[in-house]
Amino acid sequence: MFEGCAACADGGPAAPLEVTYDYDWHRDHGTLARWHERPPAVWSYRELLPLPAAEAPVSLFEGGTPLVRLEVDGPGTIWAKDETRNPTGAFKDRFHTVSVSMARHLGYGKVAASTTGNHGTSLAAYAARAGLRCLVFADPRAPEVQRGLIQLFGARLVSILDRRPNLAWLVRERGWYPSTGLTPWPVATPYGIEGYKTIGHEIYFQLGGRMPDRVVCPTSVGDVLYGPWRGFGELAALGAEGRLPAMVAAQAAGCDPVVQAFAAGTRDVPVHPGPDTIALSIGDETAAAYTMDAIFESGGSAHAVSDEALLAAMRLLARHGIAAESSSAASVAVALELARRGEITPGEDVVCVVTGSAAKWPADVAMAAEAHALHESDPQTIRAWLEAFDAER
Repeated sequence: MFEGCAACADGGPAAPLEVTYDYDWHRDHGTLARWHERPPAVWSYRELLPLPAAEAPVSLFEGGTPLVRLEVDGPGTIWAKDETRNPTGAFKDRFHTVSVSMARHLGYGKVAASTTGNHGTSLAAYAARAGLRCLVFADPRAPEVQRGLIQLFGARLVSILDRRPNLAWLVRERGWYPSTGLTPWPVATPYGIEGYKTIGHEIYFQLGGRMPDRVVCPTSVGDVLYGPWRGFGELAALGAEGRLPAMVAAQAAGCDPVVQAFAAGTRDVPVHPGPDTIALSIGDETAAAYTMDAIFESGGSAHAVSDEALLAAMRLLARHGIAAESSSAASVAVALELARRGEITPGEDVVCVVTGSAAKWPADVAMAAEAHALHESDPQTIRAWLEAFDAER
C-alpha cells in the first residue's frame, strides 16, 4: 500500500494508489445537497473521506478557512483561500487529520514523515492528539521555530538532508506508518491527499455553489494542486454544474521543474539541479507526474516568479491581514503576473491557495517587512518621531 501500484509500474516508478468511492450512489442519494447545508470544514465531507463513518476522526478543527477577496486592479476577481487559519497555521492540517485518523484506524502506533517545516509540525500535532509516537526527519534548513514546535508536540526530530533512506527503513522494516505525500518515493500514504480535496469543496460552496475559473497553487511535488483538482472532479461527479477550473502551478524561478515540464508539453517532470530560492517549501527538485495530469486535463498552466515577486506578494497579503510565508505567497504572485499580462478576463474568479503562515518562517518575515520601528530611549527623540508619524496622512 505504501509503495504505490506495482502492477502498473511497467518497469518504471510505481504509480500512486488512490482511494475510490461509489460516486453514482452518492449522486443518487443526495450527498451534494447535504454538503450544501453543512458549515465548511474537512470532516463536513466525510462521505467521501476514507475513515469509516462510525469512527471519530483525529481532529483539531481544521478546514473552514476563509476565502478573502484581494483588492487589486484588474478585470477579474482574485481571491485568497487563507489556509494560514488552520490549527498549526498551514494547509498540512487537512492532510494529517485524514492521514493520522487512518493510521489510528489501521492500528498503527507509530507515524513518521519528512519535512521542510510545515508538514512535520502538523504531523507532530496530530500524532499528539491521537496518542501516537511520532518521528520527523527535517531538512536542516527548516526554521528553528518549526523544529522547536515539532519537539514541543512530543515528536522526535532527526535533522538530515537525505531523509528518504531512513524513512523507508522505518516503514518497511520497523512497521511505522508514513504520513507522507502521495508520490511513492520511497513510501507514501494514499490517505492524506484526501484531506486536500476539501480545499476544492470549500471553494465551490464559498463561491455560492459555483466553480472558480482558475485555482493557483504553490507547487512542489504537487499534492496541493492535485488534491483540490480531485475535489472539483468529485463535485462534478455528484452533480455540481459548471466547467471545472483550470489548475495553475506557481513555482519560484530558482526551482521550477513543473514550469519546465509544462513548457515542454510533457508529464515527465525534469530534475532542477541546485534549487536557489527563498521559498524552501516549494523548492523540491522535481514533482509528480499526476501534477502534470491535473494541469493538462484542466486546461491549466504553470508559471514561475522571482523571489522579489514573492516578497511583494507577501506584502500585499499583509495589507489584507494575512501573514503568509514566501512559498505560500507564490500563488498570489503568479495571479498578479497573469493580471499584469492581461490574461485574466472580465468576470473571472481566480482563487489563490495561500498555504502557510509566516509566523513559523521568521527569515521570510525579516526579508518582507519594511522597517517601521524606532529603537530609542531619548524622550525627545521618541516624541519627535511620534509627532512626525501622527502628522502623516
